[in-house]
Amino acid sequence: MLSNGNSMPDISIIIPMYNTEKYIRQCLISVLSQKLQSVEIIVIDDGSTDSSIAEVEKLIPNFDGNLKLIKRNENSGRPGTVRNEALNIAHGKYIFFLDSDDILMPNSVQSLIDIADETQADVVHMEKYYYFNDDGTGKFDAKQIQGGSNETAKYFVEAPTFVEEDMSQRMNQHCQGRFYWSPCIKMFRREFLIENQIKFPRMAYYEDLVFCFKCLCLAKNYVRVPNVANIIRIRQNSASQQTGEPQQILERWLDVIIEGTKTIDEFMNNQTFFIDNSEYSFMELQFFMNHCFKTIQGLLSSSKPYEIEVAIRKALIKCSSDNSALLAYLMTTAINNNYDNNKFNKDHKSNKHGNKHKK
Repeated sequence: MLSNGNSMPDISIIIPMYNTEKYIRQCLISVLSQKLQSVEIIVIDDGSTDSSIAEVEKLIPNFDGNLKLIKRNENSGRPGTVRNEALNIAHGKYIFFLDSDDILMPNSVQSLIDIADETQADVVHMEKYYYFNDDGTGKFDAKQIQGGSNETAKYFVEAPTFVEEDMSQRMNQHCQGRFYWSPCIKMFRREFLIENQIKFPRMAYYEDLVFCFKCLCLAKNYVRVPNVANIIRIRQNSASQQTGEPQQILERWLDVIIEGTKTIDEFMNNQTFFIDNSEYSFMELQFFMNHCFKTIQGLLSSSKPYEIEVAIRKALIKCSSDNSALLAYLMTTAINNNYDNNKFNKDHKSNKHGNKHKK
């Protein structure tokens, strides 16, 4: 049973929402089933044009005054923007981010709170999650659940485990994919976020990578756990998978790359570890760029590598960033890391021969 008291709730569950009328009911029922005694749920609607708000309003009476619905008039286009707005009004000791099309495992959140209280954790990091592929109907079939992780299974912990405070070790593991950056598989101590002024940057995609990178760098007590809380719904029409002409895609992602590189670089320039160890600064910037281009590669899978390079050059001409030279170098390296060089050479020669024949 949820209780509505004046004291600080144990946890604030933040749920950004945009046009998820088919999913938000399942999401909120999974929150309701947690049976938390001290909780604050903040649903922040990012200008939905469907019936998402109406679906939430139907369920409000079931939450005993613990559910807040915030309505934005216009869509921000940036998931981090609405998360930041919710953070500004949250009162919980801990923060948990939940996507409005995902589902929580029964009674999973309380176990995370118990671990955080016992370990005085700044961040509780779950290595695993469950997922299923949505067929477009919004229906949930438990038989379709699969176990997932973006981390190497051989390193999974079997009990709550502190991450070493050694920053070089953290960065090496981070750039080797040891710390999956989704904020939805973590729980954060709110005072830790406030004290370190950690907010989501103004990026359309990969804002979560930047946010979680800062948390990894600044958290004294970073705890990995074997617990699984999330059932993630995989949808094909997610924002980061939006398609278009190669030049349009590159220009859209260039905004992400410029802002992400700038934000990460400025953060590291104010951290003693990175000032004294510049090789890790470069390693982190390249890590970020490589992951951007992994996504770009998937979106432009039908384009040849030299066509992408031409599109990048055109996009960079429009770029007014002070870091243009650094961006150009990081992008070129990322292309080489993500595309098969033999295929590149073969395609490039084929194109040259084709031009010769046309001539």
